[in-house]
Amino acid sequence: MLLFRLGPRYLFIRSKNIDEVADYLESSLGGEVTEFWKAWEKSSEYSTICFITDINHEKTYVEDAVKIVLINDVSTVILSSIVNSHMCHLVHRVDMGPAAIIMRIAGNEPALIDKIKEVFSAKEVDWYEGIGLGEKDDTIIAFTDKVLNGPVSDFLEPKLLIPQPVREVQNRLRLEGLKLITQSLNDSQWYELRINIYDSCGKYKENYDRLMYILSKLE
Repeated sequence: MLLFRLGPRYLFIRSKNIDEVADYLESSLGGEVTEFWKAWEKSSEYSTICFITDINHEKTYVEDAVKIVLINDVSTVILSSIVNSHMCHLVHRVDMGPAAIIMRIAGNEPALIDKIKEVFSAKEVDWYEGIGLGEKDDTIIAFTDKVLNGPVSDFLEPKLLIPQPVREVQNRLRLEGLKLITQSLNDSQWYELRINIYDSCGKYKENYDRLMYILSKLE
């Protein structure tokens, strides 16, 4: 079971020429002007949601966006494209929002979220609040009980804003995520299962790889 994956990144683009910037993102980068929730429904871990606002803001929030553009590419590609296409004159300022992690949980969900909140010294937020308060070196964790192999838009409340870079959060979840989830299960007892592989042709490694592939797809 895939325990967690990255969500889309967020770019806040301030400009006096909002329509021109949106048109460029659509025509040159395959972007789609949409609404925030529809962008989430279509996004993947390789996507970027761009919030285009005017320049009269000390700090920009989701609610300030005049246009929202979903681009199915990472933020670094978008920024380099703007620079290399000599479109910088249209952009007043660019800010990167917090990273996002989507985590699949099971068992006693409120208790697990509380435990993760404690482990990471996190703050409970909703999406708009988390994106607005978070900075580029912060991470939002959103929880779901759905599979993570495709787009996810059905989330549990609350989300958590963590004052740590996404790489640090990922590393800790890799080490402790499974333990935290199993501790939250109503029946946390483990059972040992032994599987013997027999093959008259001696292709044990090939059969082992097949078995591991199948097990990795189980939910």
